[in-house]
Amino acid sequence: MAEKTTDILFERGNGRLAITLNRPEARNALTEVMMDDIRSAITEANADSQIRVVTITGVGKSFCAGGDLKTLMKGKNPLQIRQLIHGGIRPMVQAIRTCDKPVITAVNGSIAGAGITLALAADLVIANQSAKFVTAFGKIGAIPDAAILYLLAENIGMLRAKQMVLLAQSLPAEEAFRLGLYNELTDDDSLSTRLDALSAEIAAGPTMAHALAKKALHAANQLSFEAYMDIEASSQALLHTGFDHDEGVAAFVEKRPPQFRGY
Repeated sequence: MAEKTTDILFERGNGRLAITLNRPEARNALTEVMMDDIRSAITEANADSQIRVVTITGVGKSFCAGGDLKTLMKGKNPLQIRQLIHGGIRPMVQAIRTCDKPVITAVNGSIAGAGITLALAADLVIANQSAKFVTAFGKIGAIPDAAILYLLAENIGMLRAKQMVLLAQSLPAEEAFRLGLYNELTDDDSLSTRLDALSAEIAAGPTMAHALAKKALHAANQLSFEAYMDIEASSQALLHTGFDHDEGVAAFVEKRPPQFRGY
């Protein structure tokens, strides 16, 4: 894997790529270099058959405060802002969304701005009780960027997304969980343990089936029913030619845990 900035820690092992934001003094705010490092790391993991799950979390009391406004926006003209979104933020989001391997985000503490993107673009989101979900772009005269509006509407529906954004709401962990922004809540001291257990469970699963299921789910709201069913039929036919399907059926018949290989 290419050399990365120390503002992000990368650890590989047991079928997992663990990405840890490491700027606690800046509440893990993202720089352009960090966004590119996340994109490249996930892209590399996507092509690596040894990686079967990707996790993202942060060091300190804040998961991610969003983009680093001191470096990202300062002194930039409208054309440069547009380029930042298309050339920096967008590729990072697309890498997460289109990654064949399941991506899990563990939200420790406050989350805002592009940090929301890192969470909601993932496939599973867990959070601790200290997590706080902040959508305060209106307070600085801006709209949520980094695909936040798209992801909010996709996850919690249009009316609730509008309420959060127009009122610049800050939601405590329990309320964010109730709205459907997190899959699970843990005690503050249990987040890392739960992330390890969840990533291990997914890494032991059928990697190709996970990838095709992700693609089908993302297509479900974009395509007609007929077009979606074509994707489903093609995916199921492909999976029936692989080892994992045969192993899964055999394990079911023999009443034992399956030993998937990822193909």
